[in-house]
Parts: sequence; structure tokens; C-alpha cells
Amino acid sequence: MGNNPDATGSFNWAIPIGAEWNKESKNGFYEIQANSLGYEQGLKFIKNNPVKSLKLFIYKLYYLYVPPYKSINFEESTIEITAKLIWLLLYLLLFITTFFIAPFLLRKNSYYYILNYIIIILFSVPYFITVSATRYRLPMIPFMSLISASVLISFLERKFNKSKN
Repeated sequence: MGNNPDATGSFNWAIPIGAEWNKESKNGFYEIQANSLGYEQGLKFIKNNPVKSLKLFIYKLYYLYVPPYKSINFEESTIEITAKLIWLLLYLLLFITTFFIAPFLLRKNSYYYILNYIIIILFSVPYFITVSATRYRLPMIPFMSLISASVLISFLERKFNKSKN
């Protein structure tokens, strides 16, 4: 699904060329066949289309980490618009901003935060290769939250120590 001429980087159902689908099979052969053909054709697509594959990688990265509300319809109720704006602001501030600030603020205990980054990257890699969507980010959110909380604590400690002196 994630590596074919019609791929978008997001979920886009595609049956591999030559695969049988939606036919009765007592031993599951058609699903196994489709999986094998899809894997084979996906690798061939990556090999034959490195530039498009790189673009798809960027789109997959975007679809994995895009804020939950990509658009706000201002014809919705005030409560819905407010909730979406707050959620968007918190997501951008707490997860995205602190993710990039953390390496600079948290140098003292870098071994702990490096482990969080490694876990997030390991959770991300399969979706860069296959197909991506925001729901696949769910297992990463606790690790992103740990990084965000650590950055906020570090920032508040510095502010508190400066005002104390």
C-alpha cells in the first residue's frame, strides 16, 4: 500500500498486481499470495523509483506526526472550534516543540532521553517504510510525553532557580 505508483504516504488500499482477492480459499492462500506479491512489488517500486520513494517517505513522516486536527471548519460550533484550537496548540507546544528543544535543555541526563528518542524512532520506522497515519503514533505518545514533561520541568527549574538568586 505504501510503495506503488498510486501511493500517497497515507492509507490508500491497493491490491498487488496479479493477486487474487475476495475469493474463497480454505488455506488462506490468496492473502498469503497478496502479501508476498505486495512485498515483492513494493521493494521493486522503491528500487526503481528512489526519488518518488523519498517523497513518499517525507509524506509518511508528515502523516505520522501531523497534528490531530489538520483543518478547522469555522462553521462548526464555538465549543468544537475552541477544543480543536486548544488541542492543536497543546500538541504543537508539548509534543513537537519540546521534541526538538529537549536535546539542548536535557544534556545532563542525555542517556535517559536518548533511550526515549530511540524508542520513538523504532516505533516510527515501520510506518516510513509501509504506510502512515496519525493513529500509528499512539504507542509513541507516552514517550513523547516523558520528553515533554522533562523539558517543562527543566524549564521551570531554571526559571525558579533564577528568580531565587
